[in-house]
This record gives sequence, C-alpha cells and structure tokens, in this order.
Amino acid sequence: MKKIIKKIGTSAGIIFNKEEMKILEADVGDLVDLGDIVIIKMKKSKLVVKVSKK
Repeated sequence: MKKIIKKIGTSAGIIFNKEEMKILEADVGDLVDLGDIVIIKMKKSKLVVKVSKK
C-alpha cells in the first residue's frame, strides 16, 4: 500500500527502503510504502517516523 506524506515539521524527509537499503528523498505529498522509515531532519535533531495507517 501507499501513503501520502503529510506535513511533519518540515517538508522534506528521507525514506530508507529496508529491502534494498537505498536512500530515497521524499517531499510532502509523495507516496510511500506503509512500514517505511521516514527521517525528518529538524533544526537540531532528527525525528524518526514509521509510516503507519493513521
């Protein structure tokens, strides 16, 4: 399944594909697979979000 990235702090994030271990860039509005790990770069820290069905 795919999920649309909604705004979380900043518009850009990085998606790590567990199977291929490739780093894919993603922006708000992009479709991502459920279960992917999205790292949102904040000003001083990183927010790690697992894409779920919410």
